Amino acid sequence: RGGNAFHGDWLALDHDTGDSIGRTPAPLLQTAFVAYSCGLTAAAAAQVGASNIANEMAARAAATARVFQNAFFTADGLIRPDIEETQTGYVVALAFDLLPEGARGAAITQLVALIEGNAGLLDTGFVGTAYLLQVLERFGRADIAYSLLEEERFPSWGYSIANGATTIWERWNGWVAGVGPSDPNMNSYNHYAFGSVAAFLHERVCGLRPLEAGYRRAEIAPVPGGSLTHASYEYDSIVGRWRAGWRQEGAGYAFQISVPPGATARCCLPLGSAASLTEAGHAVSEVDGVSAVNHHPGVVTLELTSGSYSFEPTDEGP
Repeated sequence: RGGNAFHGDWLALDHDTGDSIGRTPAPLLQTAFVAYSCGLTAAAAAQVGASNIANEMAARAAATARVFQNAFFTADGLIRPDIEETQTGYVVALAFDLLPEGARGAAITQLVALIEGNAGLLDTGFVGTAYLLQVLERFGRADIAYSLLEEERFPSWGYSIANGATTIWERWNGWVAGVGPSDPNMNSYNHYAFGSVAAFLHERVCGLRPLEAGYRRAEIAPVPGGSLTHASYEYDSIVGRWRAGWRQEGAGYAFQISVPPGATARCCLPLGSAASLTEAGHAVSEVDGVSAVNHHPGVVTLELTSGSYSFEPTDEGP
């Protein structure tokens, strides 16, 4: 299971042995991260014009993905019957695009089935938790992502908050009602790993994520859900402060967006049941700094240049 050389899905709860290492096989995780790392190296090399390295590493990433598919998954997107089936196994396969497009639907369906079969709870450790909510939202199950985000039963972020946490615990079972603290020899109450949920809050709930290095171009595509009625996020990038915020208002959502000097944003703004958006009482297509406005059912897409914008929902047509 990896031993000291590889801790696997550390502190996962997908076992009943009391082990600190989850059931996801170490070779599955190692192969997934080799493919992911090669892909990242290819992208970095391309950014600095090292085309030979970029091509070589891209080829390695593709070859490793094929090995991953053949070794751990069936052709229809399910973990092979002779391999331990875990939430984390499906998460990394989907997060790193290691399955053919035609097999991803079955994989996300099975991931959701594993969550639902676990009483609607996650059982992922350091590896799986980092990508779990993003994967669910990306593949059309934001409802499950929000359910996990707002869960208060054990194990969950809400459980730790309900039991006095003001920082992120190292372990889901850092403290359990009626039991007390977990392992006193290694049990941090201020730890990053499960704090990776912040990426989901920033990039999916509030919707801000970079499209180019240094946030010179970013996407703002919030995904409201659950019981949340508002959310906002500010990020001080190398080019200045970005802001992405939304709140429920009337039949739809209002948005507060700031784009720093010299930067541009691609926006995909959900309308709720409103028909469109206005900015300071004007049709968005008439506002300086706004271009490429397109109206689709339930959403407006547009491009923004530097500036601050306040978009309001309207029940009138575009």
